[in-house]
Amino acid sequence: MSGGAETELNDPAADRRRRLRHLAPAALIFVAAMTVLMATDNLYGFTYDEPIYTAKSGAVVEWLSLLSLRPADALSPRALAIYWHGKDQHPGCYKLLTALCASTIGRLGSPASQFRAGTNLLCALCLAAVYLFIAGLWGRAAGAYGVGALLCMPRVFAHCHLTALDAPIMATSFITVIAVWQACVVKDDGSARASRRAWLWAVAAGALWGMALGTKLNSVVIPLIVLPWVFVFARRRLWRLLVSFAVVGPLVFFITWPWLWDDTWSRLGAYIMFHWQHWQISVMYFGRVYTVAPWHYPLVMTAITLPPVTLVLALVGGMRVAQVWRVQRSPGQADARAAAMALVLLGLVMNLVPNCLPSTPKYGGVRLFLPIFPYIAVLAAVGLRAVLDWVVVDKLRGHGDKGRLGKQVTALVVALALAGPIKALGRFVPYHLSYYNCFIGGLPGATRAGMEPTYWGESYRYAASWLIPNARPGSTVWVEPQGYESTFRLFELGQRRPDLLFSTGLEGFETADYAVTQNKATEFTIITHRLVAERRPVYSDGIDGVPIIYVFDLKQGP
Repeated sequence: MSGGAETELNDPAADRRRRLRHLAPAALIFVAAMTVLMATDNLYGFTYDEPIYTAKSGAVVEWLSLLSLRPADALSPRALAIYWHGKDQHPGCYKLLTALCASTIGRLGSPASQFRAGTNLLCALCLAAVYLFIAGLWGRAAGAYGVGALLCMPRVFAHCHLTALDAPIMATSFITVIAVWQACVVKDDGSARASRRAWLWAVAAGALWGMALGTKLNSVVIPLIVLPWVFVFARRRLWRLLVSFAVVGPLVFFITWPWLWDDTWSRLGAYIMFHWQHWQISVMYFGRVYTVAPWHYPLVMTAITLPPVTLVLALVGGMRVAQVWRVQRSPGQADARAAAMALVLLGLVMNLVPNCLPSTPKYGGVRLFLPIFPYIAVLAAVGLRAVLDWVVVDKLRGHGDKGRLGKQVTALVVALALAGPIKALGRFVPYHLSYYNCFIGGLPGATRAGMEPTYWGESYRYAASWLIPNARPGSTVWVEPQGYESTFRLFELGQRRPDLLFSTGLEGFETADYAVTQNKATEFTIITHRLVAERRPVYSDGIDGVPIIYVFDLKQGP
């Protein structure tokens, strides 16, 4: 990196004091976020994928117990194949974290928190990282707003609870990028102590990338974000980070996935080929069913599922970035804020563009490109900072008590910017995965436009809540789609109605008393098409008049 940027990024004493001043609020944000997320884990039913992850993490819990009692047996190839097998093709770090949290902090929350606490933990750490990054550059008000903006994105809020890979890769990816930023801004004056600190941050960044690799395969884009940025803005730190990413990252990935400890290369190849040849999942997009949605699906879904104020402020932040770069013109003259903006934009683009490629799977709302949202929250915070500068600095110029009034106006602006997202979060409880904003007319407008009202099965918990007190004794409950019947029976009804029987498919429908399905047209069979068209449900629930879950009594007339 050229001299000007290097000098700005390594502003020593002031940067350290600023970071220390923000640690206490960041710790408070972590604790508050962890408390809120664990307290609301039980809002959401178990999605289609969660039983796979909970079962694998449960096996890891058993393996850890065996490791503590009989290490030799636990480390044998047979035990590794039994407890860590890779047929699900999900790497080990997130399984390990989920298992450890299930055995510790997961016991402090609701029953759903046992295996969701790992996701809660990573997302709470991500929120703390969002605050530290923003507050150190744009102030505490912007930092607090950035945290609120990310947490109050309804779809992101829901994903922060689920035992799946999407929110964890969002968290680990962003935290890794912020660790690289920290590795570049930490002072290195050539002394042995400073060199150790620089190496420590570089190793931490590499280890965090290893954790991201051990969470989900799309973490391979992280070096494409950070290494070009380091080459431009902090070239003296590049070789340390290259070594760390080349050695520490793969090592952490390998250590946290014991399945790879035996027959390593064959199993690693099978893991990569599994994702290269992943099966396609259909999606309804503007009234048409696609096996692979058009390239613009991620862009449109982002625009219509973010709270409007957040989206507008993010656009303002993007314009502020363009304004800064027009003034500074070259990376060599960039200050810390400009360098940070470049990192944010690169993170956003490199997480978004691969999801827009024609052959990339696109389904499940925003979940496959969830890592873009912390960067959007940062841009929104930059946009808010621009608004605050205009209101507090420009409009209050010359006011006698500018300091006190400025704080009051700042608090008011932050509160107003979060009011809409908080309201949306409250209105869509517990169906946050069905949130659409006013740009498409809310959920009713999105449904009329041919978008999916729901997709992942979390709503079945509320069908179960109706069946528990209302289903006739000994009834048979037919569940669609096929394959979800066991999850509905084991996780949602459990022991509360042991008299109920369950069925699925065409043959199972013939003898059923009740039918349960969510409002997802791409999963409908001839049976469910006819049920929805011809029968009145005995129970349905949804938002703004749009049904999300149905229960039909098949022994009653239409």
